Amino acid sequence: MLSRCSRRNNAILASDAELSPAGALDHALVIGVHAPPEVCAQRLEQRSPDLLAQPEEVAHRLAERASSDVHVVIDNFGELESVARAEIVTLLRSLVR
Repeated sequence: MLSRCSRRNNAILASDAELSPAGALDHALVIGVHAPPEVCAQRLEQRSPDLLAQPEEVAHRLAERASSDVHVVIDNFGELESVARAEIVTLLRSLVR
């Protein structure tokens, strides 16, 4: 299972998600973004320092795992971080042509 930094988005993929209209994601392309937990922790500190005052929320975000219901995984860390954004754009452009 993949870890991910943008963890709040996982909730919409849950079987009990109350999406409107029902089945809104039935034909969606789901893209997962992967980074190791230590990278996610560093990013969380940098991007959301206010969350550090909520240790339970920090622990929850860092412990949650990405959904296995993704179609494409983009590695967004290390040397791959510099090309991840361009890879997503290239993928999406190729799909809409």
